[in-house]
Amino acid sequence: MAEPVYLPKGGTHYQPISWDDAFKKIAEHLNALETPDQAAFYTSGRTSNEASFLYQLFAKEFGTNNMPDCSNMCHETSGTALLPTIGIGKGTVKLNDFYDTDVIVIIGQNPGTNAPRMMSALEKGKKTGQKSLRLILCQRPD
Repeated sequence: MAEPVYLPKGGTHYQPISWDDAFKKIAEHLNALETPDQAAFYTSGRTSNEASFLYQLFAKEFGTNNMPDCSNMCHETSGTALLPTIGIGKGTVKLNDFYDTDVIVIIGQNPGTNAPRMMSALEKGKKTGQKSLRLILCQRPD
């Protein structure tokens, strides 16, 4: 069973703590805020609908609707750069574009874990004979 971990002040390593202690620490931090809107409740696109619903209820009961999603958190900076560059604040590629191309190049991510919605498009593309090239960008050791 998974257990929460905590990095104490001045610590260099995370250490396991009980669930009760983890929830107490979260409550201490949330209750110390001047206003609930100082908190951001982030959820991943990979979170189930049920878990997202409960998390949303918790945030609203706490007093805020400050719930950025993965689109806000992951794509806000790219959107800010895209708007003045190409005139639209989001990527111009659609999943259907995967079906009419010969090669798909994936750089710096694992679609199976980072973009699961893309997997069905990649699978369909593979069935139509596309080649897929994955490039993993890594930092070179000094």
